[in-house]
Amino acid sequence: GARRATERSEPFRAFLRRVRAPCEQALQQNELVDITADDFAELADDETSLGKSDANLRELQHFSHLDYCVDRTIACADWLPTPKALVVGVSCVQRLSFEERVAIAGKIHTGFVLLWNFSDPITPQMVLEAPSDVLCFRFCPTNPDLVAGGLASGQTVVWDLAAARREAQELHADTGKELDKQEEGSSAVVAQPAFLSQVDLSHRAAVTDIAWLPSALEVSEKGKISRESEPGAQELFATTAADGQLLFWDIGRARELRRVLAAGGEESPAKKKKREGWGPTHRLPLKAPAAQGGAELACISMALSVPEDPAAPCELFCVTEEGEVARVSLANPGSEAAERGVTSVLPGHCSPCTALCRSPFHADVYLSVGDWSFSLWREGVELPLFSSPFASALLTCGCWSPTRPALLFVGRADGAVDVWDLNDRSHEPFLSVAVTSAAITTLHIHTAGTKQLLAVGDDLAALHVMEVPRSLRRRTNSEKDQMTSFLAREQRRVEYVQKRAGARGETASTEAAAATGEPEDEADTMGDDEPTATDPEGSEADFLAIEAAFLERMGLKR
Repeated sequence: GARRATERSEPFRAFLRRVRAPCEQALQQNELVDITADDFAELADDETSLGKSDANLRELQHFSHLDYCVDRTIACADWLPTPKALVVGVSCVQRLSFEERVAIAGKIHTGFVLLWNFSDPITPQMVLEAPSDVLCFRFCPTNPDLVAGGLASGQTVVWDLAAARREAQELHADTGKELDKQEEGSSAVVAQPAFLSQVDLSHRAAVTDIAWLPSALEVSEKGKISRESEPGAQELFATTAADGQLLFWDIGRARELRRVLAAGGEESPAKKKKREGWGPTHRLPLKAPAAQGGAELACISMALSVPEDPAAPCELFCVTEEGEVARVSLANPGSEAAERGVTSVLPGHCSPCTALCRSPFHADVYLSVGDWSFSLWREGVELPLFSSPFASALLTCGCWSPTRPALLFVGRADGAVDVWDLNDRSHEPFLSVAVTSAAITTLHIHTAGTKQLLAVGDDLAALHVMEVPRSLRRRTNSEKDQMTSFLAREQRRVEYVQKRAGARGETASTEAAAATGEPEDEADTMGDDEPTATDPEGSEADFLAIEAAFLERMGLKR
């Protein structure tokens, strides 16, 4: 009708031809420029990055329990790797002296890992139990329901959170309570270990660190590490301890062991071997090179280096109780004669190292924390690129910022957290915040949406969750380039110092050789009748002459 007549009319077509070009230009401008962006917020980052305005850590949540945290300390903390759920886990260990630990060695005492949810700051969401203190644990990055932990007895434990929730649901099915309501009540879900390693097949000392291996890696019983073309589930992890060993564990092997033992029937040799219990897939001894003594390394913390390139070498870096930084070769596909094991041990700190972290922006740069300072290391450089000035208290832990390349957090024994911005200043921390009166034992940072949360555990088994302000979590456009220039400048300084040290050593050896050669030349020019330093009679005559002159000068000559 009338609408079609209007659409076919010449004035309407002339109108469309007139407005088409301006509309297309407006749409193209919207594609190039985000009209909803807050330009003032972008400008605020550059302004606040130069000062301390609005750059203070604010405590967002505090977690502690009257039963599980009494007379204990936090040994490790880790965030559940999910973007939505705000769940943080902490391991609470007994605060004992060395003599007390020796007295209870070999005895079973329950250890705990508490999973705290922000929706309930009073009761933990889940309690993971173990037959010994849990010194370290890590959530599986691809399957958050799997949690691997290392015990003070040297054993390795794995919890299955999904199975624990199913068991709790079945247990409370008769009462008619839902699991979500039960978790918000007065009791928490208790999870028992799904897999526990055999004592005789585990570490000989307390497990100090644990790391999940990428799903693309495969470890054979002979220790060969290879890459799979089709990665499967992530079920491999590595543990280290003070016994000088690096153990590789396979959860799939533990499941197979359970199936074999549950099948029953006649006992085959393979089944008899599996009856010994769950053990590591491979043991890699961590010993210093023969040129450096060949001693076992007591590793405390480690960091894996697994590049995406299949032809690149896989390595591991660890710090020891002696303050050393060790480099371990795991696999090198490009070299036929490559050997697995420790390739270098470098002196780093004058007391045991407490942390080792890999930079999320520079894959070959590592942060080590020990004594009263922290250091930055680069692969292939024998000296630290940067060492901080000594602090007023011992440094206990540290971590990198996941969003700012030049920012790092360091915990101290006096309860303060130092925030270092190396692009702003390197002689002192950019910010120092007093978090608690007790020593800080662990730091772990997590990004949840637009927020960034820092979990701070202390020696009183209290967990403080600090909110990182926007000025400390949002980086400027040139920050990564500035940090790259800073590291390159420090590396050139280290190389110059090494070159000068070598030149001075050669000069000193030349001068020493010249100094030792002068008496020999003088002795060669002496006559045979003159006494030398090697002639006993000549030396005695010289001594008597000097003695006579001394007595005459003092008026004591007879």
